[in-house]
Amino acid sequence: MLKNKPMPKIGVDSFCYAPLIKDDPDSVPEYGETVKIPGTVSVGFTANSQTIPFHADNGVYVSAAQTGDITLTVGLADIPPEIQAAWFGSKYENGMIEDGELNAQEMAVGYRVKKANGAYRYFWLYKGVASPPSENVNTTGNTLTHQSDSITISCAMLASTGKYRRRIDSDDKNLPAGVDSKMIENNWFESPVWKVGEIEEV
Repeated sequence: MLKNKPMPKIGVDSFCYAPLIKDDPDSVPEYGETVKIPGTVSVGFTANSQTIPFHADNGVYVSAAQTGDITLTVGLADIPPEIQAAWFGSKYENGMIEDGELNAQEMAVGYRVKKANGAYRYFWLYKGVASPPSENVNTTGNTLTHQSDSITISCAMLASTGKYRRRIDSDDKNLPAGVDSKMIENNWFESPVWKVGEIEEV
């Protein structure tokens, strides 16, 4: 029996990242300070999962499923130079950024999705690296068109837990006692491993 009425999604905001400092098989992952990037335009998640049927007895005997390449495509109003430098290992000094050999930073990325009832669904993807964005801008014409940036983040599972994502709905009827939408809003983006009431930490 469903406790929550399913709601369509109507918006996305609060994109952020936290540098991944440590991910060992035998310890809890460690992250640096969360950095929020204003100007979220869109977020697209793709798991590229596969379902493979096995045929026997003149039909589908059993099916097996597995997760494929996990990608997140994020549209942003702009990617500031200090963010590009942190993500890709570029040199940023005296207001100038110089790109060289790619040295991508492993990081967690978070965002939230607004639902039609005003509640939010919050996400963290634990581990990923971003690819430098393609740049394609057009001249100003008779009609003004806003031109934004888009990046692709390739995500992986944590070595310590085998998990790649967590999410929570601020209106979930199964939230632990004392946990409400305000608490989630104030704490979710502080850390990818924030412990929500009795919800088990990674």
